[in-house]
Amino acid sequence: MREVLTAAFGPQSFDYVFPSTKEAHAHMLVLPRYAQRTSFNGVAFEDPQYGKHYDPYREVVLSNEVYTKLIEKIKAVAEPSLDKARSRKDS
Repeated sequence: MREVLTAAFGPQSFDYVFPSTKEAHAHMLVLPRYAQRTSFNGVAFEDPQYGKHYDPYREVVLSNEVYTKLIEKIKAVAEPSLDKARSRKDS
């Protein structure tokens, strides 16, 4: 995932977070970090905590359109790697 996000959005680094819950499963958050302001689909993204621990209470609200565009971009970048993995599995 790190390689896909780097190719798609060019972050300078990542934070990896394993939030604890009372549920019997785990999930991991992969947070791209940016030293400078960046934009995607006309939306500016800033990381005021860059170089420090991420702010777990900072909320970023995006429109459904922007979420859809982010997902499409990730899929477009990831697809060649997924195709390669599928073809190795089928061999």
